[in-house]
Amino acid sequence: MIDKKWRKRRVLGFCTAVVITTSIPIVQTDILVYWKAAQRAYNHDTDPYDRQPGDVLPVVYPPTALFMLYPLSQLDIDQSVSAILLAVIVRLRVLTGLDEYNK
Repeated sequence: MIDKKWRKRRVLGFCTAVVITTSIPIVQTDILVYWKAAQRAYNHDTDPYDRQPGDVLPVVYPPTALFMLYPLSQLDIDQSVSAILLAVIVRLRVLTGLDEYNK
């Protein structure tokens, strides 16, 4: 059992990470890059690696990993960001050990 001092630190760390993660503008993250790549590959049937006007960064994942971007092609950018941030928050909860308090 984790004592209360460590629980408070983990909760504070988790909350801090969530605030930082959700306050970063979309254009400053890789989410937009990979969402655009998914849109190009799956919705427009074009090469996701060609840089287009307005692209900030290039896609760097190898073609064998492109299938993992498919779910992003089915969502708009706001939904994609929400889904990815939800996954990050769930993972942070596990990494900080907060999931242990429900047992």
